[in-house]
Amino acid sequence: MSGYATYRELAEESHPRWLYNSPMFIFRALLLTLLLTRFAVAQEHVSFPTEDGGVVYADLYGKGERGVVLAHGGRFNKESWEKQARTLASAGFRVLALDFRGYGKSHGPGDSAPMDAPLHLDVLAAVRYLRKTGAKSVSAAVTTNGGSAAARSTASAEPSGSGWRTNETARPKAEPSPTSASTCS
Repeated sequence: MSGYATYRELAEESHPRWLYNSPMFIFRALLLTLLLTRFAVAQEHVSFPTEDGGVVYADLYGKGERGVVLAHGGRFNKESWEKQARTLASAGFRVLALDFRGYGKSHGPGDSAPMDAPLHLDVLAAVRYLRKTGAKSVSAAVTTNGGSAAARSTASAEPSGSGWRTNETARPKAEPSPTSASTCS
């Protein structure tokens, strides 16, 4: 032998067979996958009561002190917000994407006709849940009937009870506009 390794010997040395054919490789790949998913934004399934006896189911993302309630529209559900929720959570927000009563597992008075149900109570319950679990301020991102529910929740909330504060100078006397922004601090 000349002291030089053959191509086959180099290949076996660089890429040992056990790496590709062993159950140990599968175990290592699974372990690596589990470790990497710990760095991804985790989603937690939660539920909480409403003041009228309903139960709201939601997905909670992130651990920040600033909370965001994501309230879906009529054709959607809490899963519709997943991409936005993960983005907000990775930016440091505690995000709660809820299913209104009559959607998913959420239920309560009026759930057979969600468009006529007191959905604002679901939003208020979500705000209270976020506050109770560590959010110091809470905002809402909403669409269609979620917007109406969030606006009604700001208009109907007792100042000391929910902590909602509207960005308008005065509380409207008529039905609130779904375009008003709401923040709780």
